[in-house]
Amino acid sequence: TLDGVTRILDCCYNDLPGDLKTCTLYLSIFPKGWKISRKRLTRRWIAEGFVSEKQGLTEEEVAETYFSQLMRRKIIRPVEHCSDGKVKTFQVHDMVLEYIVSKSSEENFITVVGGHWMMPAPRNKVRRLSMQSSGSKHGTSTKGINLCQVRSLTVFGSLNQLPFRSFNNGIIQVLDLEGWKGLKEKHLNDICKMQVLKYLSLRQTEIAKIPSNIEKLEYLETLDI
Repeated sequence: TLDGVTRILDCCYNDLPGDLKTCTLYLSIFPKGWKISRKRLTRRWIAEGFVSEKQGLTEEEVAETYFSQLMRRKIIRPVEHCSDGKVKTFQVHDMVLEYIVSKSSEENFITVVGGHWMMPAPRNKVRRLSMQSSGSKHGTSTKGINLCQVRSLTVFGSLNQLPFRSFNNGIIQVLDLEGWKGLKEKHLNDICKMQVLKYLSLRQTEIAKIPSNIEKLEYLETLDI
């Protein structure tokens, strides 16, 4: 039964160490059925500050150990492998993802707009926003949502536009626009004002030229083009 599955997932989730709970909840930014890049996820964990150096290991190495633990616990399942045997892409089982999205919403950890899940409007300030349009039944409107505290923004699917003017450029640290066809060169002017940006992905967008004033982003650690 669904209740039985939920109880099993509760046991699995409650058994996780604190760091792994955070990294697990972060999977809720991705849409149902999405094929996720391992590198994309581990770099995002680092940019969000969920991973730190410990016991002589770099941030990247710690992130890889967290990823391996989620694999061992069957929270994620591999889809493709690299030539060296490492996991290249993975997926989250639909029932597991539904549980994670629900838990993430309860804790106001990530706010999902659109997509497959019908989530209640957030009562608190939104800090991490995932805007999804692939197969959406629920629309992708952010009307009535306070976006001025958003520190992390991820876009999936074919959204026509983003409410750039509603965000506070001074606090956004993670901006992942991979695959968004609505991105125009004029938007890069707004992006180059995001002074504390640590992670920026323009992969598979239609941007052909990076403006020179991107050098103003002095905290940028990952630029994925």
